[in-house]
Amino acid sequence: MTEYEFANTRLGEYKRRGAELIPVFCPFCGGGGSRDRYTFALNTENHTFNCKRGSCGRSGHFTELCRAFGETANKEGGRYINTAYVRKSYILPSGAINKPTDRVTAYLNARKITEATMKAFGIGTAADGRISFPCYRSAEDCRERRPTFIKYREPRKLQPGEPKMTAEPGAEPILFGLHLCNPERGLLYITEGEIDCMSVWQAAEGMINVVSVPTGSTGFTWVESCADELKLYENLAFFGDADAPGKKMLSDIIAKFDDKVVHVPDFDAYNGAKDANEILYRYGTQGIAGVLAAIKPQPVTGLLDLAEVRAVDLSEIGRVRTGIIELDQATGGMLDGDLSVWTGKRGEGKSSFLNQLAVEAVEQNVNVCIYSGEVPADRMKYQINLCAAGRENVLEKTDGMTGRMIYYLDRKKLTALDGWYGRKIWLYDNDIAGTDEYNNVFLKFTRAFKQYDCRLFIVDNLMTVSGG
Repeated sequence: MTEYEFANTRLGEYKRRGAELIPVFCPFCGGGGSRDRYTFALNTENHTFNCKRGSCGRSGHFTELCRAFGETANKEGGRYINTAYVRKSYILPSGAINKPTDRVTAYLNARKITEATMKAFGIGTAADGRISFPCYRSAEDCRERRPTFIKYREPRKLQPGEPKMTAEPGAEPILFGLHLCNPERGLLYITEGEIDCMSVWQAAEGMINVVSVPTGSTGFTWVESCADELKLYENLAFFGDADAPGKKMLSDIIAKFDDKVVHVPDFDAYNGAKDANEILYRYGTQGIAGVLAAIKPQPVTGLLDLAEVRAVDLSEIGRVRTGIIELDQATGGMLDGDLSVWTGKRGEGKSSFLNQLAVEAVEQNVNVCIYSGEVPADRMKYQINLCAAGRENVLEKTDGMTGRMIYYLDRKKLTALDGWYGRKIWLYDNDIAGTDEYNNVFLKFTRAFKQYDCRLFIVDNLMTVSGG
């Protein structure tokens, strides 16, 4: 077991601070009678633990912690490792976050961001006068002004080619706005920019979870750095930019979070605006509300909403009767699109029955396409001719060589039959069979439907198709 696996199974709710995993209550003392919170810490770098409550004071190596709870610590190469989540080493930001200057406040006010929203997100001013956008993991971190990541930008309209945002190097890029989120609300909205994030939060009066990605539409470091926070949400909603990079980002999010329900926007609801802040600027809170209302769950590929399936009247579906009254009454005939499987022992008349179905179809003015892997085309024609002619038109004679009775039709009736089923019955040409006959049969059937309007397809039998 690793530190993260132990935390996920034994510590209950916990937060991360640097290399430490800090649960709400100590797993040994439970916070004591006063229910002291956040007194226990498990260090994933030093592989140690301790409780700061004097009456508890439990501490030691991770192996001892595992042993106390009947678990076994993972060990590799003489050191204990976390195989569930290998975390990159980061440093804490060192830049000061001063009170917003009049210039910073004026710039954000001009973009319709209120001072109350700025305060909620902890917006400040850097030493050089740029706007500071601090990223906090928790509300406690925000109260203690302990950011994990800080981004900066000039409080003015930027010139072409000028960097839009910069970040303090070496810090861990996490989602902006996490400290204001509550997983119990059940949906996490993702934007592409900090000011977009504040715009949505402000328009929704702080009643929704909304964050901004730390490194633009193509950066996904936040998937790893915020893995624990993201686990708390089964539903993600995209409120990104309505441009090509934004739509590409949406596709990437859908692909990366296939275990979650991703809600997607109707970009038409942006009314020509590019992003959330522009929507707020041009259309106010109602514009944001309109986009939020139009964000819907991404449909699950391969599933249909039954209510949206077209209702059908079975009497309106094309069908071919078998010619056996009782069977047609029981089944309704062979409906277009249906698959009928006729089974029986060898020599019991399956092929003769199928030939009769082909004749019945022509009688009903339905075109037929037939594959027979066992019978050559001339023998197939012979068999179908006997079925089509009827008993009264079939002649018989004795084979002088074998003494067997042979059935046949006179030339006049053969000519008549050619005229009757000409361009109505089509046979798959076995002479073109190859290694991929299985796919080729269905390809020819498709062409027969499109070009010759065949509606009944007979395969006698599928086991003879090579490559199937």
